[in-house]
Amino acid sequence: MATLARIVSFCSGFFLFGFKGAEIDLFMTAFVVDLVLAFLTASVATRRARSGAKWFALGLFCGLWAFAAALLLLPSPKASVGIVSNPKSSQPSSRLPSNF
Repeated sequence: MATLARIVSFCSGFFLFGFKGAEIDLFMTAFVVDLVLAFLTASVATRRARSGAKWFALGLFCGLWAFAAALLLLPSPKASVGIVSNPKSSQPSSRLPSNF
């Protein structure tokens, strides 16, 4: 049981904070914190055009590490394919004929 607690502590990121307590407290705290982080990770990933469901699962099992990865990742290249950044696009073009 102690080995499993160490694995959970590492995966969730609690070892960084020096969490010391009963193993059941570690499991329950890690579950609640990882559940919250899973929602935050999925939200960040969705805003960056990534799969929210996959990142939710990753956040649930990897906690703080998945959240940090979601924050550090750039938006998906697929998201920028259809986006054209042209500030003059809302203004009428002067090349069109006047009767158009």
